[in-house]
Amino acid sequence: MDKHVRALALLNIATGILGMVVAISVLYFFGGKDGLLGISQSEKEAGGIPLIAMPISGLYGFGISIFMILLAAPMVISGIGLLKLEPWARWVGIATNGLNILNVPMGTILGMYALWVLMSEEVEPLFDDKPYNRD
Repeated sequence: MDKHVRALALLNIATGILGMVVAISVLYFFGGKDGLLGISQSEKEAGGIPLIAMPISGLYGFGISIFMILLAAPMVISGIGLLKLEPWARWVGIATNGLNILNVPMGTILGMYALWVLMSEEVEPLFDDKPYNRD
């Protein structure tokens, strides 16, 4: 099970970094602070853009980005902790991957795998504070 924990740790780190990149891209695509606050003066003068929809879509993009960052950052942190076999990392990993199940389809697969690995009885000795022989 040691190999499963290490593989899960690397998957969490990779997924967290990818999630942060996607969150920043979504924020950029929805206009960042300008998308959140409205549209620029030149866009208002050009016309053709529904002025009511812009702040709503900017707020939507901002909310999605914040949610993705709030989920991605703990995944990276728990992945690093899982590599070091820290006892707290197991519980943080269970919580973040439990939420990650909502990210269909890849997050669901990773979340189920993570819950299977982190909640198995064979993994508990790895995260005890006592020394453990990993042979």
